[in-house]
Amino acid sequence: MKVPKFRGKYCWNGECFVVSDLWRNTTDHRARVGALTFQGPIRTLSTQSFEGMIVFEMPLILPTDYIFDSLNSSGWRVNKSSLPMGYLTDIVQGIFWTGALELDKEVVGDVLVIGLGAGGVNNFLSTSFPNLNLTMVDINPSTKTMAIEQFEVIENGKTRIIIEDGVKYIDEQVKAGKSQLFDAIIVDACHNDFHHPIICPIDEFTSDGILGQIEKLLKQNGVLIVNVLTFDLIQQRETFDRVLNSHAKVFGERACTMKIVEDWENRVLFCSRSSRLTFEASPLKEITFHRWKINELTWSIGSYPSSLTKEQVRKSFANAFDAWSQISSFVFTEITRSDYADIKAALAVMAVTHFPPSGISLFNAKTKWVDTDPIGDIEMDLRREALHQIGHALGLKHSKDLSSIMHFSQYRHTEHEVKIEEIDVEALQKLYG
Repeated sequence: MKVPKFRGKYCWNGECFVVSDLWRNTTDHRARVGALTFQGPIRTLSTQSFEGMIVFEMPLILPTDYIFDSLNSSGWRVNKSSLPMGYLTDIVQGIFWTGALELDKEVVGDVLVIGLGAGGVNNFLSTSFPNLNLTMVDINPSTKTMAIEQFEVIENGKTRIIIEDGVKYIDEQVKAGKSQLFDAIIVDACHNDFHHPIICPIDEFTSDGILGQIEKLLKQNGVLIVNVLTFDLIQQRETFDRVLNSHAKVFGERACTMKIVEDWENRVLFCSRSSRLTFEASPLKEITFHRWKINELTWSIGSYPSSLTKEQVRKSFANAFDAWSQISSFVFTEITRSDYADIKAALAVMAVTHFPPSGISLFNAKTKWVDTDPIGDIEMDLRREALHQIGHALGLKHSKDLSSIMHFSQYRHTEHEVKIEEIDVEALQKLYG
């Protein structure tokens, strides 16, 4: 899978989207919608109308019997618990920090999404909050087929997909008189013409009429969340202000606020039916879903590097797991069957670790691994790498602190002690409470 593996093409009204699998080693600069920096196997959605630009991606879960020689991704599942694209994270967070719903795994509520796309929001919400009632509306029938076939979107008693014009659906709901009310309405409806002054949302969703109808469909504490995007960098600020003002005209100036999405051209607009929204007064809460719900975890090594003996590798990992157990409540036990283990280590084309609950750590098969201080750039210390990757497997992200074992690259240097620093302890305590 060194080159994109074609999976399917979906067309409607002259517009075609292509689904492919690829293994990303570095930031893919074809993705002008934002810096897509997830490293590892991903399933991508690209548009043929704009230079093959990737407009959506979702990480794939490597099978437990994965080996270096097997790069056939046809049976690999998508990671539904992941939100790899920055603006989607802000959209989901907005449901909770605005007070529309309580941040609780068992929360019950109703969410309407205009614009199904590849189903990223649906997959995450249905997986992380199984008691939510999700209504997805999209005008494109091929989108539903693609989301189900390629991105594993499932219709059931809690999730329904309606193929209809989103504006028409909202109008019908309001005129019906017995319309369902929603805790959150998410508008992610975009033009296929990426040269349009405002790509997201489409023009109809900025009119007074449709915004007034949306407000009527929100519950008392409900929130409207809108993906806003333009590639017109000259008029960008004016464009964002115009969209914000059109919504504030209906909801009130203090009820709407717009957030910049880090490293993306997108903005996310929030309008609450009942609250004053400011990020200064109500700081955006970091919602962390990558946590283990148990503290007794098993680990196993599926394959070994040729530069070290099996005993040397096992010792490096055992010491690393022991170090993490000493500063936390986790208890780690080695088992022989890697397919049964919570955290699995194996060789692959590069080093990458999936956050919980996947727990798969892959180590670059091309590297010469050692269990002492490495010499030059051709060797890498497995002791340091194991500490770092286990940190990821427990849910820790990269740290900007140079002393941290979770720093992106500094932890590999010989001047960095092979140990977990206090800043790493604090990060783990913050994550698990």
